Amino acid sequence: MLGKLGFITNFISNHNLKANIVGPSLFLMLMVSSNYLDIIFKVQMIGIL
Repeated sequence: MLGKLGFITNFISNHNLKANIVGPSLFLMLMVSSNYLDIIFKVQMIGIL
């Protein structure tokens, strides 16, 4: 449990470090693409139903 928590916090800190180096533009692009994929997924689910 504690090891898993340590891994998660380590992962988050590494992600934040990468985000600071790369810049917020890539993060923004990722957010937009994930929202876009979410919309596509919902539309497909409605289409299946």
